[in-house]
Amino acid sequence: MIQTMRNSIDCRCGKTKVYQVDTVEHFVLERKILLHHVPHYYCRSCKEVTYDIDTDIIPLIKLAYRLQLKEFDWQYRNKLTVVFNFNADDELRQDIQSIINENIDSFEDEETFAIIHGSKIIVGERLENIIAVQKIIEKVF
Repeated sequence: MIQTMRNSIDCRCGKTKVYQVDTVEHFVLERKILLHHVPHYYCRSCKEVTYDIDTDIIPLIKLAYRLQLKEFDWQYRNKLTVVFNFNADDELRQDIQSIINENIDSFEDEETFAIIHGSKIIVGERLENIIAVQKIIEKVF
């Protein structure tokens, strides 16, 4: 069966929703989660967003909420992705990503982990194909 993507669909408000790939925002309780590069239909009149059934966005929103992510790129949903829930300089991010890549097979799904890197302890969690680095703790001697 071949599916064809429509450029537009009718909106409930009587206007037309146009197909686009862009950032959408969702709220889970009071937390706003931005999803980038999501295919959807958008009505410029009433601002309503609609997804195709195979977009399956709800599991990604749940995952982002559970990992305390403020944003996530839809394009990386099926790839192993490392995300940071704190600000870190590029060098530290690269170091952490290298360490995670070296140890990825030892991280179980739905498992919290801690990695010692110099005088830092890196704490994170793996859910499916997303590694969320939650925080860094400085060791005090």
